[in-house]
Amino acid sequence: PAPEPHAELLFDAAACYFPITFTPPPDNPHGVTSELLTSLLASALAAHASVVPHSAALALDKLGGSSDAAKRAAADLVSELARRHPAALATVPQLDAIGDQLYRD
Repeated sequence: PAPEPHAELLFDAAACYFPITFTPPPDNPHGVTSELLTSLLASALAAHASVVPHSAALALDKLGGSSDAAKRAAADLVSELARRHPAALATVPQLDAIGDQLYRD
């Protein structure tokens, strides 16, 4: 996809929260869960095809880490990228490495 002028800004605004490490308070009056926030963040990181290269690189980085929670979140992010922007994901240079990491874990 053609680069969008604000793709990197959108990515930077959302990526700093990845992966979500939220634990709801015991009383949790609004019903916010870690799963909900993780899903919404993945949606933000897959908001436009022009963000896919940035998000794929982030996913690869987290897939290579030691945190199981980060690896799960990264796998979910790759799934969201594939669901929403398969053509854009197919063109990222990290695709083979992402596949290798997913296969290993």
